[in-house]
Amino acid sequence: MADREKVVKGLEIISDYFFDIYRKDTDGYKCEKAQEYSDIAIDAISLLKEQEAVMPKVSSVEQRCGNCNKVIEMDGWKVCPWCGKMIDWERWWKKNGTRNQDT
Repeated sequence: MADREKVVKGLEIISDYFFDIYRKDTDGYKCEKAQEYSDIAIDAISLLKEQEAVMPKVSSVEQRCGNCNKVIEMDGWKVCPWCGKMIDWERWWKKNGTRNQDT
């Protein structure tokens, strides 16, 4: 699977390239197509960013989705059932210390 950040960076470069053509070119058709390609790359970036996983909000009482703030199950759900965002439990565990289920 491709690294999301690498793909987003590549799409930003593509968008900038076509936007530069759009700004510099006076030929109507070429200019219009360059703007269209730039807009498509920007739309793709937006879609990829919408799909990024969110870190959960965890307290001693409950766990909540980092996007919609609804209560979720600890490590039980990979995706929030209310808003559909992926939950990044692994990043949360790395940030907050290793998981020890024996305690």
